[in-house]
Amino acid sequence: KQTGYQVGGISPFGTRKNLPICAEASILELTRIYINGGKLGFLIGLAPQTLIDLLQPTLVSASIRT
Repeated sequence: KQTGYQVGGISPFGTRKNLPICAEASILELTRIYINGGKLGFLIGLAPQTLIDLLQPTLVSASIRT
Protein backbone atom coordinates (compact mmCIF):
# COMPACT_ATOMS: atom_id res chain seq x y z
CA LYS A 1 0.00 0.00 0.00
CA GLN A 2 2.77 2.43 0.92
CA THR A 3 5.15 1.52 -1.88
CA GLY A 4 2.80 0.81 -4.76
CA TYR A 5 4.43 -2.59 -5.20
CA GLN A 6 2.81 -5.98 -4.87
CA VAL A 7 3.61 -7.74 -1.58
CA GLY A 8 6.67 -9.91 -2.16
CA GLY A 9 7.81 -7.74 -5.04
CA ILE A 10 9.23 -4.76 -3.19
CA SER A 11 12.57 -3.67 -4.58
CA PRO A 12 14.90 -1.04 -3.11
CA PHE A 13 15.65 0.16 -6.64
CA GLY A 14 13.43 2.70 -8.40
CA THR A 15 10.99 3.27 -5.56
CA ARG A 16 8.02 5.44 -6.42
CA LYS A 17 8.37 7.32 -3.14
CA ASN A 18 11.46 8.34 -1.22
CA LEU A 19 11.67 5.51 1.30
CA PRO A 20 14.30 4.71 3.92
CA ILE A 21 16.37 1.68 2.93
CA CYS A 22 17.93 -0.57 5.55
CA ALA A 23 20.18 -3.56 5.04
CA GLU A 24 21.32 -6.21 7.49
CA ALA A 25 24.96 -5.43 8.34
CA SER A 26 25.99 -9.08 8.15
CA ILE A 27 25.36 -9.17 4.38
CA LEU A 28 28.82 -7.63 3.99
CA GLU A 29 30.24 -11.03 5.00
CA LEU A 30 28.62 -12.70 1.99
CA THR A 31 30.01 -13.06 -1.51
CA ARG A 32 26.69 -12.54 -3.28
CA ILE A 33 23.17 -11.54 -2.28
CA TYR A 34 19.88 -11.77 -4.15
CA ILE A 35 17.29 -9.03 -3.86
CA ASN A 36 13.99 -8.32 -5.54
CA GLY A 37 14.26 -6.61 -8.88
CA GLY A 38 10.84 -4.94 -8.81
CA LYS A 39 8.64 -7.78 -9.99
CA LEU A 40 7.34 -10.81 -8.12
CA GLY A 41 9.83 -13.64 -8.63
CA PHE A 42 12.48 -11.46 -10.34
CA LEU A 43 15.73 -11.56 -8.38
CA ILE A 44 18.97 -9.68 -8.96
CA GLY A 45 22.26 -11.19 -7.79
CA LEU A 46 24.98 -8.76 -6.81
CA ALA A 47 27.91 -8.28 -4.49
CA PRO A 48 26.81 -6.76 -1.17
CA GLN A 49 29.19 -3.83 -1.62
CA THR A 50 27.41 -2.94 -4.89
CA LEU A 51 24.15 -2.59 -2.97
CA ILE A 52 25.90 -0.39 -0.39
CA ASP A 53 27.52 1.77 -3.08
CA LEU A 54 24.32 2.27 -5.09
CA LEU A 55 21.69 2.68 -2.38
CA GLN A 56 23.68 3.82 0.66
CA PRO A 57 21.32 2.02 3.04
CA THR A 58 21.35 2.33 6.80
CA LEU A 59 23.09 -0.80 8.07
CA VAL A 60 21.25 -2.50 10.91
CA SER A 61 21.82 -5.57 13.08
CA ALA A 62 18.54 -7.43 13.03
CA SER A 63 19.64 -11.07 12.64
CA ILE A 64 20.16 -13.60 15.37
CA ARG A 65 23.38 -15.55 15.13
CA THR A 66 23.56 -19.04 16.55
